[in-house]
Amino acid sequence: MTELLKTIGEKKEIIMKEHLRKWRDMEYKLNTAGETLEMLDEFMTSYPATLSSTPVQGGASKREDRLINAIDEKTLIEEGVKAAREYFAELLPAWRRLTDTERYMLEVCFIDDDHRGIQNIMSRYHVEKSEAYKRSKAALNRLASICIF
Repeated sequence: MTELLKTIGEKKEIIMKEHLRKWRDMEYKLNTAGETLEMLDEFMTSYPATLSSTPVQGGASKREDRLINAIDEKTLIEEGVKAAREYFAELLPAWRRLTDTERYMLEVCFIDDDHRGIQNIMSRYHVEKSEAYKRSKAALNRLASICIF
């Protein structure tokens, strides 16, 4: 039974690491989507009501193709925004339950892309490398236990 619990604990860690690494991508989606969607809406509504007076045989006209591509792009962006909102709706309540120290450790180790997380923890808290790893792992496990049970 302890081996099973150990395996479950390791899986939680892996899941949470991957989940936290998506943070900046999800923020980017939320921050840039509005502007892109406005541009696409303007593009799609700038066409006249009738796209072409001549019937098209064997496919759509270039204008229709561009309009369809814009609709597809808008749909993808809206799905990305929905996924980002769901991501933060799931993660932020658990994130708020962490201490400031735990949040800092998770942010510098897993969310930020500078790959100097352990060094940052070592210099901020004046601890050895092994202690910095231990503290960041403890913060990750706490977040995992809040999110995944």
